[in-house]
Amino acid sequence: MARASASPRWLAWTIITLVTLFALYVRWYYVVSADVMQPAYLPQARGDAADYYRYAWNLVHHGVFSIQLPGLTAPIPDSFRDPGYPLLMAIWLRALDDWQSFYAAMLLSQAMLGAATVGLLLVAARRWFGWKGLLSTGLVMALWPHSVAAASFLLSEVLFAFLVALALALWVEASARKNPWLAASAGVAFSLAALTNAILIPFAPMVALLIAVRSPSARPLAMALLVASLTLPLAWVARNANLQGGVSAGDRAVMNLVQGSWPSYHQDFRLANNGDAHAQAEMEAMDTEMAAFKSGKLHGLANLWERIGDAPGHYLAWYLSKPALLWQWDIRIGQGDIYTYGTQHSPFVESAPMRAAWAVCRAANPLIAIAAFAICLWILFTFRKGPDDGLACLALLAIYVTCVYGALQSEPRYAVPFRGEEVLLAFLAVKSGYMCAPRLISTRQHS
Repeated sequence: MARASASPRWLAWTIITLVTLFALYVRWYYVVSADVMQPAYLPQARGDAADYYRYAWNLVHHGVFSIQLPGLTAPIPDSFRDPGYPLLMAIWLRALDDWQSFYAAMLLSQAMLGAATVGLLLVAARRWFGWKGLLSTGLVMALWPHSVAAASFLLSEVLFAFLVALALALWVEASARKNPWLAASAGVAFSLAALTNAILIPFAPMVALLIAVRSPSARPLAMALLVASLTLPLAWVARNANLQGGVSAGDRAVMNLVQGSWPSYHQDFRLANNGDAHAQAEMEAMDTEMAAFKSGKLHGLANLWERIGDAPGHYLAWYLSKPALLWQWDIRIGQGDIYTYGTQHSPFVESAPMRAAWAVCRAANPLIAIAAFAICLWILFTFRKGPDDGLACLALLAIYVTCVYGALQSEPRYAVPFRGEEVLLAFLAVKSGYMCAPRLISTRQHS
C-alpha cells in the first residue's frame, strides 16, 4: 500500500478538524431531534440498555457491579456484562441523579464520542491518503447512518467504537514513529475497549505476536502492545474468578454461541414476543441447550454438535452466510433499519438532506462491504511482506471481528462500532484500484 501523495500538513489537519466538527454537528442534531423509546430506568424494562443502567445504578448506590434490579439491599456481584459502558453511565448518574438530566448528558456525550471516533480514524488515515481521499472518507464516516443513530441509544457501541479508533490511531502512530510509549498507549486503549466488549480481549495480543514474528525490528513495539493490552483485562478476569453466584461472562458467551447456531433465532425472537407458539418452542429449545452447557460444557457441546450433525449442509450454509449478515444494513433484534430501539422524528426520515444521505449509504452498503473485504484479502495474503504494521492492524481487526461474530451471533448492530473502519478500508481499496489502473493500461500498451 503506497503512502499518501505529498500534501501540506496543515491541510490534512484542517480537513480532520473540520470533518470532526461536522460529524459532531450531525450527531448533535440527531440526538436532539430523534425521540427514542428506551426507559431503561423502569423496573419492567428489558434489553441491553436496562441491564447497563442497573449496573450503573448499583455501582453508584452500592459500589457493586451487578445486573440485579435496583433496591435497598446490596446486590450480588456478577460479570454477565462488561464494565466499560456501565462505568461511563455511572459517572453521569453520580453527577446527575435525575433521569432526564442523566439521559441528556449521556446522549450528548455519545455525540461527542462518535465525532471523536471519526477524527481519530482520520488521524490514522492521513498516513495513507492525500487530502481528497481524507475528505471523502471523512464525510462518509461522518454521515454514516448507523454510526449517527447509535449516539441516541443507551448501548455500548459508541464508547466501544471510540476506544477502538483511539487504539488504532495510537498504534498507527507508534508503528510509524517506532515509539514504544505510543505502542503501550495503544495497548491500554485496546484493553479499555476489551473491558467494554470482551470479544476484543485476544485481538491486540494476537496482532502483537503476528507482527513480532513478521518483523523482528518491530518486536519492542509489539511487546509493549502485548503487555499493555493484557494488564487490565487480566485483572478483570481475576476479579470474576473470585465471584460466588450471579450470572457470568461465560453464561453470556454460551448464550451467544447457542443463539448464533440457530439460523431462525432472529425471526423466532420477534415472533415469540408476538405470541407465536412455534417460535416460543424454538426459544425454549435454545434455553434447554444453554442449560446443558451449565450442567457441563462437554454435554452442552455434544448437544450442539448433534443438532448440527442432523443437517450439516444446512448449518454449513448458515455459517458461511453469517459474515455477510454481520455487515448487512437492517438491524435484526430491534426496530429494524438503523434503529435498535423504537425511534420517532428521526432526521434520516424527516430531513431531506439526511434522508438523501441515508439512501446513498444504503445503496452503497454492499459495495463498501465488498471493497473492504477485497482489500482485507489482499492484506491477508501479502501480510508477511506487504502492508505496514498500522494498516495490517486495521485489516486484521475487520477480519477478526467478522470471524468472531461469525462463530457467535451475527447481527448488523454488532458491526456498528466498526463501520468507520469498514468505510476506511473500502476507500483504501478504491485508492489501490485507482493507482493500479494506470500500470495495467501501460502494461497492455507495451505488450
